Amino acid sequence: KSTLIRAILRSQGIANEGNGSLPLASSQGDGTRTPTPYDAKAFAELGSSCVTIWDLPGQGTERFPSKTYLRDMGLKYFDVVL
Repeated sequence: KSTLIRAILRSQGIANEGNGSLPLASSQGDGTRTPTPYDAKAFAELGSSCVTIWDLPGQGTERFPSKTYLRDMGLKYFDVVL
């Protein structure tokens, strides 16, 4: 997930690696430990003035078990989930 978010942000010129504002890609189970928002203001040209891309921790790990993941991450409040 973090790799996809990095690619989207870079393609929109929103962030670069030099300023530490991109999510870190990780092949480890708990790469992203806290939900992290990234403002995607470049999408305003598409008709939306408020787009936020969230990098969420992966589910099914010891810290974020599948059984409670949907509730704990509040996924019902998101418009789109990949």
